[in-house]
Amino acid sequence: SASQSLEAAYAFTPEKARAQIPGTVLWYHGLSAAHIEHNGTAIADFRLLLARRLEMEKSDSVTRFAVLPSNNVRYVLATTLRRAGHTREAAEEFRTVLTNDLSFEMAHAQLADIAEQEQAWDVAVQERERALEASPADPGLLLDYGTTLARARRFKEAMAVLAQAEEAMPLNARVPYLRGQAAVADGQTDAAMLAFRRFAAIAPTRYGSQVKQLEAK
Repeated sequence: SASQSLEAAYAFTPEKARAQIPGTVLWYHGLSAAHIEHNGTAIADFRLLLARRLEMEKSDSVTRFAVLPSNNVRYVLATTLRRAGHTREAAEEFRTVLTNDLSFEMAHAQLADIAEQEQAWDVAVQERERALEASPADPGLLLDYGTTLARARRFKEAMAVLAQAEEAMPLNARVPYLRGQAAVADGQTDAAMLAFRRFAAIAPTRYGSQVKQLEAK
């Protein structure tokens, strides 16, 4: 496999010579390691590659527009750190990504996920808003925003945002289902019934159990 070939090439590389490994090899070796959850190896690869890119960008502004700019490498490093359980360090790297590029919407989304895990709801909502501001045409970010508002118990706001998401994604059954749940939590029975009817009308077969539960009520 490609992973085994890269690993073999790495294994036969003397420790002192690893600094000379081409960046493309480092990149794909790191991605391959992350894919099979060898996070320590992936993190080491991405750290080395990031250091190289930063050094190159100091000396030549043209390299900032290369295939692997440092900010992209930093984002992947941060994602791998988070996957490995190094949440605080990952958050710091995501913030650095945003310091370099405030429009990097997925870094905002990752920080929102981390804030949700910590039940820091104001921060989570703020990061969802910033992600959406950075990429307003992405309906998935709109759905994420509405979902976070509901988890933060800001049900009326959640229903409004989820209604927008439903307009953008009319065949996504999750949206009316979540909107119905928010309406129930806010005590809006009629709005909930309308949302759940819409959900039942478009829900694929994998949502069969949810549809049956609603029909039984």
